[in-house]
Amino acid sequence: MTKREFDLAMQWADSVFKCRGQNRPDLKLDEAGRRKTFRESVLMAMIFRDMMQGNPKLKKIDREEESLGYQAIAGGFRASATDGLLPERRHRGNPA
Repeated sequence: MTKREFDLAMQWADSVFKCRGQNRPDLKLDEAGRRKTFRESVLMAMIFRDMMQGNPKLKKIDREEESLGYQAIAGGFRASATDGLLPERRHRGNPA
């Protein structure tokens, strides 16, 4: 993924997605926080796409194997790195 691809993805995402601010008041982010989270989400989606489908541009930067992708039909990111760091947040189905 290149900076140009990311900028193009951000333009598209900005035109399609709108933040409605439906979080509880104690969980709401300011505009800078919302923007940071939004950019990270778009970036993660692009990385995920490259991992699943591959990206021939990775071959140009000496990442030939990664450029092929994993040819996956399903996948996701795991949030275990933050488990327990935000005890005040409750996930659906997790009353703890």
